[in-house]
Amino acid sequence: MKNLIQEEKIHHIYQLGIRGPQDKWDMKSDKLTILFGKSFKNIPIDPTLPTYITFDVDVFDPSIVPSVGYPVPNGWLYKDFLVFIKLFVNNTNVIGLDIVEYNKMYDWGNRIGASTVTHAILDLLVGVMDKK
Repeated sequence: MKNLIQEEKIHHIYQLGIRGPQDKWDMKSDKLTILFGKSFKNIPIDPTLPTYITFDVDVFDPSIVPSVGYPVPNGWLYKDFLVFIKLFVNNTNVIGLDIVEYNKMYDWGNRIGASTVTHAILDLLVGVMDKK
């Protein structure tokens, strides 16, 4: 984040769904907004700015995506993710996106993590294509 904040072309960075020990992380910058847990509904994102979304799947609760290196309880449920798409992806000038942190080695049993991440990719793409 420190390197990104220093980039002149970057107007603002929003980190959503932060929880765990890093809740106490204290990086100060006018270009950085950190929102903890599930509080993300009133973010003033300029819909005209080119926006890149990087989606770290450990934002999800481990009950639906256990397959990350550092699972932390009380994450987003899938319905929270769908609200995020409706509020921000559908109404933003998305120029690119990526999804990171899924780790197949930690996905056990019925591969619920792979299934959830696959649906997340598809829903993000639909969100980008389904502009309001």
